[in-house]
Amino acid sequence: MRKSNSVPQEHTKRSLSAFMNALSERGPHPISRKRQISNQHHRIFSIKAGNRNVVAESQLEAQAIFCAEGDPEIVELCEQPLRIHGTYGKSKYVTLDLSVKKRCGAEIIYEIKPTSRLVEHEDGHFAPANWKLIEAWSEANGHDIRVMTDEWLFQHKTRVLNWKHLLGYVRHFRVNRDPDLETEVIGIITNNPDISMIPLLDHLRTADEQLITSCVASLLHEGKITANLDSHTFTRNSGLKHHVI
Repeated sequence: MRKSNSVPQEHTKRSLSAFMNALSERGPHPISRKRQISNQHHRIFSIKAGNRNVVAESQLEAQAIFCAEGDPEIVELCEQPLRIHGTYGKSKYVTLDLSVKKRCGAEIIYEIKPTSRLVEHEDGHFAPANWKLIEAWSEANGHDIRVMTDEWLFQHKTRVLNWKHLLGYVRHFRVNRDPDLETEVIGIITNNPDISMIPLLDHLRTADEQLITSCVASLLHEGKITANLDSHTFTRNSGLKHHVI
């Protein structure tokens, strides 16, 4: 059950005034060893974070990273991307959980919370405690900061599961990239809309099957081809279509 927030209005005004002048520092900010041990941390190799391992402090944050990896409109991500040095509850600073940069150049920064940990604010909407501080600071400093919840991630659970499976193939193709195979795969899919992996492999009998699968995963990751990955599990029967970025 969501909680009700009873923070006095005058306390909120004082906090807002002080927090508005808080300095910020870009990340990624390392997670202390103590927090890694105490929390349910996950190490994920991220393509969109610059081909490196990122650390997620919870299952929800890990799901958010896979969800971002699977969104072709997102071209970059960063964990622990922004730290605001201002009193936030009992802490002297607050570090946001995830940032994504879209193909259009827009950046969105997320705080990731279970719905059960949101509280009701004076205007009736549910958000983390002290969220008005973040809203006011982000507006004053030109940032787009939002809350991502487990409910939103649950709606994208199929995408998350697909990219938990496919991301390793993307990494394999980045290491063993074959531009000629990539061109050939795009050509076959362009000429055969909704072709699945089975006939695609038949078209490419002389190529290595794992490399073909990795090539397809990489093209899906880049948005050069599409499949229905948000609502259906990716299989050898999934239809593939060419997509012009």
